[in-house]
Amino acid sequence: MVPTFDKKTRRLLENKLDKPFLLVPESIPKPLWGKSLSHREAKLCSYSLWKRIKRNVISYYKRRCSYCGFELGDTGRPRRGELFCHEVWEYDDINRVQKLVDFRTACVNCNDVLHLGRLNILLQQGLVTEDRHTEIIKHLYQVNGIVLRIQEDIYQAELRGLVTLFNIRSSYTDWSQDFSKLDILSSKFGVLEEIRTEEKFREVERLLKEGYSIVEALKRV
Repeated sequence: MVPTFDKKTRRLLENKLDKPFLLVPESIPKPLWGKSLSHREAKLCSYSLWKRIKRNVISYYKRRCSYCGFELGDTGRPRRGELFCHEVWEYDDINRVQKLVDFRTACVNCNDVLHLGRLNILLQQGLVTEDRHTEIIKHLYQVNGIVLRIQEDIYQAELRGLVTLFNIRSSYTDWSQDFSKLDILSSKFGVLEEIRTEEKFREVERLLKEGYSIVEALKRV
């Protein structure tokens, strides 16, 4: 329940209304579910490379959640799990392209907010408790500084818009992915050499499948 305030307190808090929300659930189209660097089944990068990316991203953010500030190992705020390395995407809804634009750390709670649609499905399946779902909604409000009823109304309207956007995006099956910014990101997070090494390995693997000898394949890359 969002509390009410006297007029003076309300005026002091209403200046938050023109600021963007810090933490908003994603509207990832169904055809792209599971197609990320972090999913081993997608085979977009090796598990060892992803572990290195994750380790460096966590180090870059000084072992803190980039959304709420939770610090890894903070026993004062009991949470299950650890810090996640979250892939940040932008969408070209006209050409139906999902573009990787950044990596950020997310604690378990913030990660569940970012993937609120998945959490809702797990709730319906009985795999997540009502208490856990309520805890995540409270966390969502806390991180976004939602303390006024009008702020709650604005956020709920945004969530409804995200559901509509998700349904529209999911109605198309011809989505593609753009990793053109990966070089910039790998340099930012100190994994440029590893990325390029893996790209060479994949190219050698492709040439071997085409019938080239290992010596010929290595010369070509």
